[in-house]
Amino acid sequence: MTTTAATTVETPQLVTRPAKFVIGAVAGMCLVLLRLLEVNFFLGQPRDVILGGFLGMTALAVLAACTTAYLAEDEDPPRKLFLQGLLAPSLLVAVVHQGGDVGPGLRPAASIPTLEETSLWLIQPLHAEEQPDPHRGVPVVILKAADLGNTRVRDGISVLLGRASSQQPFVYVVGQAAAQQEASRTAEQLHAAGVDGVAVTQVQGARTWYVTIGELQSAAQANRLKDATVKRFARDRSANDTTLRLLINGPVVDARRLAK
Repeated sequence: MTTTAATTVETPQLVTRPAKFVIGAVAGMCLVLLRLLEVNFFLGQPRDVILGGFLGMTALAVLAACTTAYLAEDEDPPRKLFLQGLLAPSLLVAVVHQGGDVGPGLRPAASIPTLEETSLWLIQPLHAEEQPDPHRGVPVVILKAADLGNTRVRDGISVLLGRASSQQPFVYVVGQAAAQQEASRTAEQLHAAGVDGVAVTQVQGARTWYVTIGELQSAAQANRLKDATVKRFARDRSANDTTLRLLINGPVVDARRLAK
């Protein structure tokens, strides 16, 4: 008497196209969240940049969903579908980001210190020989909105993809104040301490005054200026600690943020 063992063949469970679309969309949104963390969720950015970022997020999620829904095999397990959903937008971001210069104002948007909160009153009194020359006072610069460049929706998409517009100007900002007198006081202290290129800056029509160092320039140039300034005063043992702290904490920002 012969016994024949039954052979059971497992049939792979097929994933429907709508399910693949959903899996791909979830994978795309996971990538989008990572990109949003890198750009600080567009906090402090102009409205057009935020709109462009939202459109870019939607495009990445749709790309991931469509790639997974129409190019993946029905027999692929959900784990593999999820990875495929991450792959397509990740490749796009990598290609666009290649050679991109992401400005610091478009990455995590560093906050501009308020001069009332930066130990303004702790700056040591200057000696008589260090007092600023009233005939050479710190210049007051009034910028026009046209000097800051125009915000565009595609700027937000570029930021999300890791490539900021190199045409937008950046500036090294030490701090901000509601009154010109407060900004001028700090600017004069820095000028008397030997900091070059200090100015009190305001955008025409705005209410806030800024203490800036250097002119409007590219992100790379503004960062090099900050590094050189900080290194110079860090090596100077006679430099005032509060002055050095102001220089270190001052961010390089997209100049469009000054128009508020």
